[in-house]
Amino acid sequence: MTKAQLILTDASGIAEAAKQQHSIIVVYVTREEVERGTIGDVVDRLMALSDDPKLCRMYMGKLLVSFDGYNADPRELQEIPKVRRFLAAIHAQWPYWFYFMEPEHSAGTVTLSLVDVKRVTSVQADGMIGWDPDVDQLMALVDQCLRASGNIAAFCNADPKAYRDQMVAVLRTIMPDFQLPAA
Repeated sequence: MTKAQLILTDASGIAEAAKQQHSIIVVYVTREEVERGTIGDVVDRLMALSDDPKLCRMYMGKLLVSFDGYNADPRELQEIPKVRRFLAAIHAQWPYWFYFMEPEHSAGTVTLSLVDVKRVTSVQADGMIGWDPDVDQLMALVDQCLRASGNIAAFCNADPKAYRDQMVAVLRTIMPDFQLPAA
């Protein structure tokens, strides 16, 4: 049995940590970073993944983003203007979310934070909270992220089937009814 291990590092330590073949990368963002709008360290950590072809291949679909300091805030992250601006500023410098994001746990939050959304509550008995994104913004973001992901996949010579599966998984997370066109 493999022991789980958590390594906290800055951008300079990501390559060293990757030598240990970790199965997932968590980019930990503090509320202080968000409040100050200091994206440099986060962008450096993300670029450490995308600048190295080996790390790029190793961590396709294995990136989580965790925000600390918002647990007491009743809003979801995509409803917090400073979080939205913070992620938008990162996205302007690093648009490779769809390639690297772990689809089930981070893709939806990051994507919804990059477009305008309205909170909706299900009319069903469960009262589920859902999101109604601005469709034009969402489609523009999807187009931009797919192009960037294609570029990074080409750069690192990603396995075509793994890349396709990653893109489909991300698209199904943010658009549950997504279907590939018939061949």
